[in-house]
Amino acid sequence: MIESCAHTSIRKSTDDELINRTNKIISEERQITAELLLYLREIERRMLYAKMGYPSIYELLTKHFNYSGGAAYRRISAMRLIQDVPEVEEKVKSGALSLTTAAKMQTFFREMKFEKKLEMKNSEKKKFIEQVENLSTQDVDKLLRQIAPDLISKDRVRTLSESHVEIKFIANVELKNKLEYLKNLLSNKMPVAGYKEIIDEASDIAIEKLDPLLRQKLRRANPLTDSQCVTSKINMLEGFKKQIEEVEGAARQRVVISADLKRKVWARDGGVCSFRRDSDEKICGSRYQLEFDHIVPIARGGSTSIENLRLLCKAHNIFEAKRIFGEKHIAQFVKKLE
Repeated sequence: MIESCAHTSIRKSTDDELINRTNKIISEERQITAELLLYLREIERRMLYAKMGYPSIYELLTKHFNYSGGAAYRRISAMRLIQDVPEVEEKVKSGALSLTTAAKMQTFFREMKFEKKLEMKNSEKKKFIEQVENLSTQDVDKLLRQIAPDLISKDRVRTLSESHVEIKFIANVELKNKLEYLKNLLSNKMPVAGYKEIIDEASDIAIEKLDPLLRQKLRRANPLTDSQCVTSKINMLEGFKKQIEEVEGAARQRVVISADLKRKVWARDGGVCSFRRDSDEKICGSRYQLEFDHIVPIARGGSTSIENLRLLCKAHNIFEAKRIFGEKHIAQFVKKLE
């Protein structure tokens, strides 16, 4: 086996040369990582992931750029932290803040906002970040656990084999009580069920109830009227689209999509986002945050018909709204949805 020139050079290096060269490479790696985060931010700002047919920048990183899920998550979290606290960029470059720590802090700030209803100012975030500089992952976890013990423990999924995974998460007492209550309700059917079996059974029940395609199959045997059907979420962007109608002088009207029409659109699109790139036949295919979208907006004379309706994920619905009405015009409304 012929060794490469680079490999040969490394093998012939002195100890000092090897350490010095490694230090230089690590420094360059940090510089490149910080630059990458800026590129990712611009990709997200332009919603290029949506233009390329992906429902999120996470999907773009994992499916287009082949990052692992964990690596993509860390880079996205660090990128968003830099947006709020620009000083983080230099800390990443210097090595004072690792991507793992940056991701942990961004997750912590987000959960404080949504779980604790406490939104920190950027100046407060900066002070928190200064406290975790140069700390190990374990020390960062310890510090955050002291501040908010119920937030720091996140879900963990570990692959054990092709057919089994290990899922770990910290549950509050309320969830434990719900599972125990379910266990009692199912005790005749499943007398020796553990949490795994209870969650499995509850998931089947929930999917059967919430999946419109499964509900449609059940209705064939016992049809229900529209008023009896579970109504799915109306287009989240409909509010600002109505405001656009008013701005453009269009007649004000309430957009109502019947339950029967929703079922037909859902069945036709297969319960997934139907956005398709111009360059190929690939569709987005996401099942996350699906919304009913008018292909030709009501404001532009579109009708509420099956031919003019489609399923889009929230990301592609916003992307299409920006494309049609202009980014500046839509930005104020999108901010309210984030």
